[in-house]
Amino acid sequence: MYAEWGITSDDNQKLAKEKYCLITKGFGSFLTVVSQSEEFKSSLEQISRAYQDVGVSSRLEG
Repeated sequence: MYAEWGITSDDNQKLAKEKYCLITKGFGSFLTVVSQSEEFKSSLEQISRAYQDVGVSSRLEG
């Protein structure tokens, strides 16, 4: 199908392995970095404060 562009079956297998690696390792690394970033933590704190300001936390406890 892609022979006219010079893409072989080996190329397809290499791309499939790279895609698998990206999904299994790369995405996990991405999530780790994002969850440990100050921006992410700050956003979570702001959300928590907003819930407290409107009294949602008291309704969940009781």
